[in-house]
Amino acid sequence: MNSSHPSENTSAPNPHRRVSLLRVRWFSGIIAILSLVASMIVPPILMMRVFSQLGTEQEVEASHLAEGIAWAVATGVIPLVVAAIAFLIWVWARRKIENLASKGV
Repeated sequence: MNSSHPSENTSAPNPHRRVSLLRVRWFSGIIAILSLVASMIVPPILMMRVFSQLGTEQEVEASHLAEGIAWAVATGVIPLVVAAIAFLIWVWARRKIENLASKGV
């Protein structure tokens, strides 16, 4: 009985794996790009919202302004983390595709 795992079989490369990796690379690239765009667009929009809310008040407290700016900047960091992870997945998929191409798949 053969106890080897199916993914360890290197004698017959699977062409469907290349297609799956191409899809992973494509989607992770799109997610990375959209996340970078979101990280550039979201903080200014949130800052405008903070300033418009502060503009309606009679007295503006510096602590409210600081909280709003900190929240806007922190919210802009989240898409950067998503973009970094998506980029790493894209690089991983690209290397896997290159390895399959060198094996003739």
